[in-house]
Amino acid sequence: MPPENDANTPLLESTHALEQLRAFALDTETSLFISLFMSAFGTDVPVEVYLKLQADLHEGNLANPLHQVATQPDAAARFDETTHAILVSEAAIEQARTHDYESVNLHAAMIRAFGEYLSSIIRQDVDTPALEPAERPSHGVAYAAMIFFCGSKTADGTAFATFAGDEIRLTRPNLEPAPQKEPFSAGDGGGKPGSFGHESLEKGLASIGFTDEERRSIYFGNWLRDFSQLLDPKLVRHPDAPKNFPALLSRHALTQLVDLLALKEFHDLQDTPERRSAYTVKPDMLGVYRPSEHIDNPLNPATDASDPQAIDEDFEPLVTHGHALLEVDPHRSMPAYIASAARYMHEKLIDAMQAGNTIEGRRYFGEALHVLEDYFAHSNFVELCLRKRQHDVLPWITRAECKHGLPVVTGMFGGLDVIASIAEPVSKILFEVKTLDFKRTSPGYRSEAEQVLLILLEEHQSDKPLTWLKTYLEWRDEAAADPLFGLYQAASWLAGLPLTLLQNAINTTLQGILGWVGDGIDEFQTLSGHNPNEIAGLHPTHSQLAKDHDTHPFHELAVYLATHAVQEVGRSMYQYWQGDSERDPASVAMGFILHPNDDDWHDDIVAAWEAMDRERSRRNIRLGSNLGELAELQAQLEREEQERVRVFGESFRNAPNSVSDIISNAFPFG
Repeated sequence: MPPENDANTPLLESTHALEQLRAFALDTETSLFISLFMSAFGTDVPVEVYLKLQADLHEGNLANPLHQVATQPDAAARFDETTHAILVSEAAIEQARTHDYESVNLHAAMIRAFGEYLSSIIRQDVDTPALEPAERPSHGVAYAAMIFFCGSKTADGTAFATFAGDEIRLTRPNLEPAPQKEPFSAGDGGGKPGSFGHESLEKGLASIGFTDEERRSIYFGNWLRDFSQLLDPKLVRHPDAPKNFPALLSRHALTQLVDLLALKEFHDLQDTPERRSAYTVKPDMLGVYRPSEHIDNPLNPATDASDPQAIDEDFEPLVTHGHALLEVDPHRSMPAYIASAARYMHEKLIDAMQAGNTIEGRRYFGEALHVLEDYFAHSNFVELCLRKRQHDVLPWITRAECKHGLPVVTGMFGGLDVIASIAEPVSKILFEVKTLDFKRTSPGYRSEAEQVLLILLEEHQSDKPLTWLKTYLEWRDEAAADPLFGLYQAASWLAGLPLTLLQNAINTTLQGILGWVGDGIDEFQTLSGHNPNEIAGLHPTHSQLAKDHDTHPFHELAVYLATHAVQEVGRSMYQYWQGDSERDPASVAMGFILHPNDDDWHDDIVAAWEAMDRERSRRNIRLGSNLGELAELQAQLEREEQERVRVFGESFRNAPNSVSDIISNAFPFG
């Protein structure tokens, strides 16, 4: 109801809300000020109105609203549009003087009413459809949440009004602090559908005697080699080069991304600070993409290829046509690059033997097994085994001057699989920002989405997105520690704030990740069209030889061969770590890196695969002999990757970004 105008009504005065807002306007960068006010008062207000408001606050030109006492109020405090005054309940004032909680409630109510006063000023020239009072957006509630969260905190004992000459002070009740959260996030890190399954291969180590934790620890080393492929020269920025996000990222940022994914995948191994430290992915542990660590053909067929070592000296030197690594050893019937990869595997096994059954030793062991497993998954070893049994499958190479005529070869790595495998989880994490909700956590807690953004926005050419995110997180840390947070109804406003402030940067980040996958698909299309079975000197691609996906006709046979090799090497390593040095694990492993015509260990396995289901094996052998059908399988994988990109893109395009669309026109990130 209208205020009492009787001369006997005690005088109420308050400049607290205006002073708090003026301090906020002076301390807040203009584009951030506008974005925050848009989040509270709407995007239909012209940017110029918010600019003028901040300027008026800077110059002290914003009038303080009149405060009047209401003896029969309908709220502790509210803004009256007719009198343009803030009406405050006399009963609420009296209760605030004697009860802690009531002083907090009155303070919050007066801030909300001040927000409605601001709304009347901000929106006075904005055409707004007539709405019933119950249907109108509560700008006062949103403003109170925003200023509580972003503005200076009102200290205990602060006088926020005077009534009849007496100060009304905020008395904070003695409430419990915010609940504590676990310091590390958890996740079970789902694998890529239809993959070759490095981890599933190493589950076979259980029958040898390794515990579940030891097997997971071994797989960690194997997993690191997979994800080191993300640090490809096409994605890594030279340390001294200007930022070029999202086309290029620093080695440090890419390593941090892999560490975050490792924390999700191997959370069970990182459940204490000490174990977290031992499994933290560091640059020297992850390394960069080196073909020898993956038994890949190192050839770069591009005519304009540059030396990767000009970007980072840890990359291996550029290999072009005619390089010595591509020459086939006439006695071993395999190119020199396979021997180079075998030496890397041997060295890692020696390192594992010396380190023993420790976290470090198991990591070295897993890194070595990565090469051993990929020898069967990414080479034409399986095809040559079948040709040895007189099956006319495609060898993916023409005859060479060597002992066995057709050499063992591996494919040129295109990067599509690993880029897609990291793009999917990172994109899913970022999509969570669309529904990000404020959760009361201990100060310093960061969600997975926030951790990804902190890493990637560090690479942004403009420092504004990162500054905004850090500012938001600092505000949230302060709010998380404040037991009064819930009284200011800030949760609903906070739910959309990170998206509001950062949508442009999130969009750019997602576009970049989708671009990585798109580039990989383009490269897949470019390289997969040639036929090394007929044209001498052509080298097969990774995609042409890879048997990682269960749609490949020889996927299952490759798994059987790799499983046998892993179990044999695993058994010798287990025994060696137990003190039995009769079998040298490094030598056992080297015994598998041979041309199939130079040994017969695989003969029984191949024969058993054929006999297990003769009709199915004959069908797969026919498929493996038909270039057109194999090309169609590759094309199907390409379409699946394109569909994954399309799904990512649709989710990303549907993200709400009304505030960022408006604010970016006036204040682009640059």
